[in-house]
Amino acid sequence: MQIMNHLNDDLYRIVVIFTRKGASKDAKELKRKIYKETKKVIIIFEDRHLHELLDRKRNNQDPLGLPLKYLDHTRLTLEVGEYNSTRRERYPW
Repeated sequence: MQIMNHLNDDLYRIVVIFTRKGASKDAKELKRKIYKETKKVIIIFEDRHLHELLDRKRNNQDPLGLPLKYLDHTRLTLEVGEYNSTRRERYPW
């Protein structure tokens, strides 16, 4: 996968991927594996996330608050394990 080329550099700790369809099951598993092995985070944004960022900007809200919350949530779930899969509630991102 091309992303591994970027993650090999010690300067990069976070990779952001933009996708229309979202992450596949395999991509999510690779994301977990990479974090476990390297402590590097892959953030996957879909169109809906970009729309939410733009809406926040239009409403004079800080759009960076949402990606930072997502980053914290991603790191927490990767360190502690996935949230309870029986819950229907998902993180806003």
